[in-house]
Amino acid sequence: MADETYDKRPEKMRKFIVFESCLRTLMSVCMVCCQPANVAIKYIRGTLVVMQATCPDGHLREWYSQPLLGKMPMGNLLCSSAMLLSGCSPVKAVNFLRAINIVTFSKNTYYRFQRLYILPAINRSWEYKQAALLKEVQGRDVTAGGYGRCCSPGHTAVYGSYSVMDLETSKILDMQLVKVTEVKNSYWMELEGLKRCFANV
Repeated sequence: MADETYDKRPEKMRKFIVFESCLRTLMSVCMVCCQPANVAIKYIRGTLVVMQATCPDGHLREWYSQPLLGKMPMGNLLCSSAMLLSGCSPVKAVNFLRAINIVTFSKNTYYRFQRLYILPAINRSWEYKQAALLKEVQGRDVTAGGYGRCCSPGHTAVYGSYSVMDLETSKILDMQLVKVTEVKNSYWMELEGLKRCFANV
């Protein structure tokens, strides 16, 4: 089959599982003088492996298994994002990869990526989308519906979320998270969420 034109964006590019023996075979011949080369793993950083090949004439070749964003391996960021956005448990995902000896990052690295990069990106995306939605409804009457949910039933709930939706377009206009310590008790979280939503829109 002829090679397809591929998308060069890292998030759209296809990824493949490659065995270490295949990588060593790929780099076992010097690309300059065609002599046998000594192949070694220079370092591993999460899902990134950097291979190094040196021939008897001293020609040196380094190979990176994935693109870098600055110094950050893109595979680490994409895997962390996919785990969160797909609802996959990071513990199960990491254990699955390690069960078949696929080199990956630790759970602590996942949570660090989530805190520093993924959640801020989600928040910025939501703020941008919300601003566009609020601009759409400006100048017209809106039939809105609200819905509140708590993290657990009864009076033991710690967090409550409240969403307001434009019933004509079925689009969420705003969403607020309320902690029980911000109100008198858990029964007041829904009302507080409603007030915050209306204040925001």
